Amino acid sequence: METRTNRKQIQVSIADTRESREACFRLRYQVYVDEMGYSEDAPRQMLCDALDDTGVIFQATQDGKTVGTLRMNFAKDCPSEYQQRYSFSLLTGEELSSAVVVTKLMVAKEFRHSRVLLVLLNCYYEYCLENGIENNLIACSDQLLGLYGKLGFVPQGDVYTHPVYGKSTPMIARTFDYEHMSDVGSPFAARLGVFRESVAIAA
Repeated sequence: METRTNRKQIQVSIADTRESREACFRLRYQVYVDEMGYSEDAPRQMLCDALDDTGVIFQATQDGKTVGTLRMNFAKDCPSEYQQRYSFSLLTGEELSSAVVVTKLMVAKEFRHSRVLLVLLNCYYEYCLENGIENNLIACSDQLLGLYGKLGFVPQGDVYTHPVYGKSTPMIARTFDYEHMSDVGSPFAARLGVFRESVAIAA
């Protein structure tokens, strides 16, 4: 998974080595602790937790530097407190079986006005398309509601207070909802359209 922007290549891949995963953990620490001032127990200035053991971690790099990351976990692998935070009860058993929770999404400060975030999310979305992941759950602060809304997410469930990050709104995006993606102008709509055409041709 890769693309080019501003004559420099942004590469997105699954962090599946100790080195790549630790680079993502260090970026988390830089953003959450050094920059945003959250208090976290993070030995060696790396922010990680038990969900990293079962999650898929995406790593965006440019010129060998980790500039973005996100983590997805299948709902079935999430701890019990996630059931309430992300309103699992509003999904059917079938919907939950193809649902993931996206956390630890961040971009290095100096790259936030670049295309890194979009490239990272597009690669994540392609992964969902290719692997039949139908429901994407996130939670965000008020200032990010507009951003995620334009991607195709809609609020679902009750606002809650995270013990570290404060007020959070749970949201859901349905991977294959082409009508909604198109209505909100999501950058995912074009990719979904191409995917649908390729499936139709293959059939």
